[in-house]
Amino acid sequence: MTRPSWHVASDAVRWRVVLAAVAVVTFAIRFVPLAASGMLGAEYGYDDGVHLSLAEHLIAGQLPYRDVLFVHPPGIVLALAPAAALARLIGDPGALAAGRLLVTAVGMLNAVLVARILRRRGLVAAATGGLAYALWGPAIAAERSIYLEPFIGLGLLIALAALARRRDGGSHPGAPVIADVGPGRDRPDRRAAAALPGRTGRATLAVAGIALGIAVTFKVWVVLDLAVVGLLVLARHGLRGAVRWVGWVLVGAVPILLPFAWAAPRAMWDDVVLAQVGRPRTAGLLHERLGALDPGNMSGTLAIVVVLVLVAIATVVVRRAAARVVRARGAGEAQSSIVVRLSSPSGWPDPAWWAIVAVVHLGALVAAPSYYLHYTAFLAPPICLLAGAVAGAVSVRVPRSRRAAVRVVGASGLVVVLAAIALTFPALPPGPREDRALLADLTRTGCTWSENPSYLLVADAQTRMIAEGCPGQPDLFGTVMTERGGYPVPGTVGPTETVVQMVERQLAASRTVLLPAGAPETWLDPALVRYVHDAFTRVATTGNIAVWQRSAS
Repeated sequence: MTRPSWHVASDAVRWRVVLAAVAVVTFAIRFVPLAASGMLGAEYGYDDGVHLSLAEHLIAGQLPYRDVLFVHPPGIVLALAPAAALARLIGDPGALAAGRLLVTAVGMLNAVLVARILRRRGLVAAATGGLAYALWGPAIAAERSIYLEPFIGLGLLIALAALARRRDGGSHPGAPVIADVGPGRDRPDRRAAAALPGRTGRATLAVAGIALGIAVTFKVWVVLDLAVVGLLVLARHGLRGAVRWVGWVLVGAVPILLPFAWAAPRAMWDDVVLAQVGRPRTAGLLHERLGALDPGNMSGTLAIVVVLVLVAIATVVVRRAAARVVRARGAGEAQSSIVVRLSSPSGWPDPAWWAIVAVVHLGALVAAPSYYLHYTAFLAPPICLLAGAVAGAVSVRVPRSRRAAVRVVGASGLVVVLAAIALTFPALPPGPREDRALLADLTRTGCTWSENPSYLLVADAQTRMIAEGCPGQPDLFGTVMTERGGYPVPGTVGPTETVVQMVERQLAASRTVLLPAGAPETWLDPALVRYVHDAFTRVATTGNIAVWQRSAS
């Protein structure tokens, strides 16, 4: 039966409203607190300073790995290059703000993609998945600053959107996600699978491959997504399609990686791979890690429970839906054909693959040597897709007579979910903000050294330091980690100079030092702290930054 044109138009309007709501909520919840608190161009952690500082070094002609150490692939450095170029016009704090705006925009795009992938499962599914991403606490933390997780999430979501099936069972939006198979289709291979999606062929494989190829240049964790999506492509498109997809992955990755690998192949391998493998373990299991970061001591447990429950529900929904199709199709040869197709990976619905991605991501978080809250944003894309798929499947099965009661239960559940999210909701750093004008004035002449490159950026000193050839390391933590692993460190003189000796040499050439107001980080050697106290005098404290200047002789 053809739906009336007015009904179709009404659905299109509602879809636009949902999409706009997801985009606005995602952007606002990330951007507005930063702008309102004056944090958009302020010091906010460590990693964002490292990433933007490396981009500024790149603009000045200094390559990661060859000239300066970096323990990740170079994708983020290239992504921030436009913001780094702006630093010469609008200053380092302005460039920092531009970089954060870029990441916020990526986060908004991720939420919109989650909703878009879920669109055919109904508006309830799209709204649930998109808003779940918008409100996922660790995703907010990662997308208020300059972290890697938003970019690798974008690559995964683009790939999943390209490979998503337009129809895999059911006769209405939001129907249970099952393979659309039946009598007369006797080959559960890539041709049967290719008949289902509606968006297959070379363009689909190209988009999915290039997206993940670019994503792997941001963080090596993407190799896990490459493995899962590669299996998906192999199941649905066969060996020839998988080989073509691998070629597109290389098209996305090689042009970004090759120039840096060509300039310093051994250093890049040591920094990106070996140093990360030797990274010291900082905490236990995922729930212990999250619990240590949250005063409520519950957020980690809730995160684990949410992941496992969503994976379990998605599995049950798919299996029950498949059983209903088998019963509806009848017995005998046709039934046997359907069972074979559903048991074959080529017939697996999209949520089955999302569940696999979620489990793989969860395993990576548990097994990772170190852990920080923004790492959990790695889980956000598959979990929010599963949440939307489950909500969509449930919503279309509620009889009209029970919908009022279900709405009450759903509203209550929403309150519980929002309360759970609040436990991991990343608040902005408390306390007074730094006086950037004071910092700029105190670092105006001579070289300035800092253990945290973000301090140099908010002081509007980083661009000048690079231009004047002042000594320093954009990532001192990574430098220490690399030395502990026994790998060469850029910036050291000769094979015997240690990182401590290198930093002492840098301090000796500096007029000003910026350190945390409380105490230096534990990974900063005590000998260096003593050197600062002996050779410098603390002249000011603003926000979280203590300013030390060289003592008069």
